[in-house]
Amino acid sequence: MKSNFLLIAFVSVIGFFISAQDVKANPDPAYKVDLVSKNATASGRVDLKYEGYQYLRNKTTAMLDNKIASQSVRAKELGLVPQGGYITVTIERDTIDAADTKWFEYVVVKDGKVIQRVMGEKSIPEMPLDADDPWWSLDVFRLDRPIKSGITVYVVDTLQGGRDQFIITRKSLK
Repeated sequence: MKSNFLLIAFVSVIGFFISAQDVKANPDPAYKVDLVSKNATASGRVDLKYEGYQYLRNKTTAMLDNKIASQSVRAKELGLVPQGGYITVTIERDTIDAADTKWFEYVVVKDGKVIQRVMGEKSIPEMPLDADDPWWSLDVFRLDRPIKSGITVYVVDTLQGGRDQFIITRKSLK
């Protein structure tokens, strides 16, 4: 069942892949993701998306409703939804090796303190569609804690150097 949830999460990530020319909003409407500073040393770009606990829980519930899942399956699947949600990082680079997410480290900072550090998983980057398009990879990691106000996420490129900085904030309820 855990693998089912992770597969669903990964498939949903594919659904909001972003090309270099088409910037879309964060999928979770309760949160805003802003790029604060871009890596000046590396070729390509990085994009970050966040899906919070309630958003993922609603999405999982809808999937379970569609499958007419039993109460035991529902309890198990909903128990796998991470309290802190998921962060999805899209890496675009000029070469296949540079686009491998194993070269990236994700550092989550709250109030000036590092609260989580995650090394990228080895991946096989996706091939460019056209000669001018970049190689790209996705990496998904779960946050240990919910975002109550805001966090900063650094995507550190350990191969080419430099880092991108993002801020994830909860939108105010109106």
